[in-house]
Amino acid sequence: MDLLIPSTFAADERDMKLQVMKYGMLARSAAIFGIERIIIYTDPDPNMDASRQGELLEKYLNYAECPPYLRKALIPRDDDLKYASIMPALQILSHGYSDEFREAVIEDVDEGVLELDAGLDEPLTAYGDREEGERVTVKRIQSDQAQIIDPESLDGFWTYDVLRPEQELGAVLETITKPVIATSFHGSPVETVEDDIASYDDCAILFGSAWRGIPTMEDRGDLESDQYDLLVNLVPEQETKTIRTEEAITIGLGLLSHIRRTE
Repeated sequence: MDLLIPSTFAADERDMKLQVMKYGMLARSAAIFGIERIIIYTDPDPNMDASRQGELLEKYLNYAECPPYLRKALIPRDDDLKYASIMPALQILSHGYSDEFREAVIEDVDEGVLELDAGLDEPLTAYGDREEGERVTVKRIQSDQAQIIDPESLDGFWTYDVLRPEQELGAVLETITKPVIATSFHGSPVETVEDDIASYDDCAILFGSAWRGIPTMEDRGDLESDQYDLLVNLVPEQETKTIRTEEAITIGLGLLSHIRRTE
């Protein structure tokens, strides 16, 4: 599954630490439910720099996704990330929880012989045409030997990718080839569309922002109704006036995951 998230996802919080906490909640939800891609679309707002908000979101999601033992090598020192330490650990397989498969960075290249830092006591050796500083996924074939592999060949969830095309929602939706489930208080109650949801082998889940739900974005001209397949109310009997975007993401992914696995 993919997530479509507005660049203004956490911009309703003035305190940067609270924004980062929301980034962490999003990263954790994506990890828990095995999201393959988080796609950040630009949500224009006259009161802020929406592109800058998207840049911050992208940086923190990438920081959370990077295995802790590779962050020093792969993530340059950046004042924007000064609160990154308050984000919760993802605890996914790619973060060192597999003995056979690892994420690694190429530390040295010598005529096709690669020395890899995979967060182990000793470097691993692999072979190939790669560049120093490149991040790779490897399979250990001996205690000190590894083979570079395509992470998509692994069974189950490995990690998520973050994409920020710097485009507004309508343009981003034009690039999505899988069914799109848009979420809204004004959508069909989730229990009435369970069969439709269960019929999708894969899908993208679209969320609005703190200020603009999908119908409002539609009225503003950000997208057309024929650019999504379903408009779903994930919590039709909610007891609060509103549901925050970060709450809707966790609730929605849990419900959709349950429906798709049990039907």
